Amino acid sequence: MRVKFRIPLPVGPMETDDSLSVLLAGAKQGQTEARNALAERLYSQLKQLARAHMRDQPSDVSIQSTGLVHEAWMRVFGGGEIRAEDRGQFFKLASTAMRSVLVDRARARHAAKRGGGWSRAELEEQQISGGNDNDQELLQLNELLEVIGREDRKSAEIAEMRIFGGLSCAEVAEIKGVSKRTVERQWAALSRTLKRELGRGGSPA
Repeated sequence: MRVKFRIPLPVGPMETDDSLSVLLAGAKQGQTEARNALAERLYSQLKQLARAHMRDQPSDVSIQSTGLVHEAWMRVFGGGEIRAEDRGQFFKLASTAMRSVLVDRARARHAAKRGGGWSRAELEEQQISGGNDNDQELLQLNELLEVIGREDRKSAEIAEMRIFGGLSCAEVAEIKGVSKRTVERQWAALSRTLKRELGRGGSPA
């Protein structure tokens, strides 16, 4: 099976100043202005991630990316509290939220197809766009990351931030508090493993 799900999906540089950490501290202290500014930054980050993940989709990409942003936003900010102590955790939360939304959507489409919930037109559209193959590969990728995470949580986090957060090795290294070289070495091994396993094909359970 040809792997269509690209690794990684970069979205641009992470903010490198300390203003985000300041906003996080202010929001936790109940400062309305800090909370609003933090929400704006999160929304902007999620929008970049959604556009990156939807860039190969059909012409309704703007509608799809808007929906992704809204779902991911609610998972991070919907409870009214950002569970992040610093900007590293902030970007990790964004990566995790985008992963969970994409995987949940893929699972829903996969289940609907197996259960006969799709119309003929919807199935034909999926075949034309390659969406069904992408869903299967995304679900398989998620399963692989779960297996890796049970054995090596740190490596799984690196993969999640690279693939779903669009962060560079340098940015991941800063968040994890390790050298860029260390992340590059781990990522090289991880990406080889993921590409090899995805290339074997097979349907998710």
